[in-house]
Amino acid sequence: MRVREFKSLDWFITESQVRHSQPAMQEMAASLKEHGQLQDVIAEANGTLITGYRRLGGAKLIPLEGLWVQIEQGPISAGEKRTIRLVENIQREDLTPYEVALGVKELVEESGLELKKVAARLGKAPTFVTRNLYPFKCIEAVQAAFKAGAIGITDCEALAKAGPDEQQHLLAVRVAGVATRDDLARRSQRRRNGTANAVRVNRIRFPLSGGVTITLVGHGLAMDLAIDSLVEGTKAMRKGRADGLDAKTFQAAMQCKAKGG
Repeated sequence: MRVREFKSLDWFITESQVRHSQPAMQEMAASLKEHGQLQDVIAEANGTLITGYRRLGGAKLIPLEGLWVQIEQGPISAGEKRTIRLVENIQREDLTPYEVALGVKELVEESGLELKKVAARLGKAPTFVTRNLYPFKCIEAVQAAFKAGAIGITDCEALAKAGPDEQQHLLAVRVAGVATRDDLARRSQRRRNGTANAVRVNRIRFPLSGGVTITLVGHGLAMDLAIDSLVEGTKAMRKGRADGLDAKTFQAAMQCKAKGG
């Protein structure tokens, strides 16, 4: 149970292991000056702060007379304090998708709560928690791409449903722009159903806009192999263009390379 009170800044006690940078404190001070205190801090009955370190630091820079605080009335464990901090951190608006997902993962692991209860603590639907756990079911390369912003959370969801050996290939296709998020989901589904490579041909020919027609020739071409070939070819052409090759010299160079020249 919590009670809400207004406390002077010197009432609060801060734990030494929690630190925020001076620029973060100054940014919070500017926000407090312009908008006032938009969210209560949380503290134990003895004044030990649980959440709101930036708000307290910003308030001291102004300085403000005090802050509104939600005071925990009963004893609280270190684990529960950590859970409260994680919940508040996940609900911040300035987090990247990766930071949100990482916070959800840590909350699930440290709280020991069922996913439905974690969702209830966050005020979110259970699907929010499930979706934000998908990146950590993927290989490290996928997680790195998600952290860098190269792919989104829905991409991670589709990739997580593919086998570990397939994720690197699907990631390359997505990052290269050859496939959309919906394409990833469909391909992952086909792979699980064993139909992605069921049909093989020796030639794939299709027109594009602008009068260009692409022809792939090879023994036993399936959709995945065709896509892999297009991705590899696109990378090779981009490198050739960067090296100053025109279409004719690029073609000759690739033929020579194929022959081991």
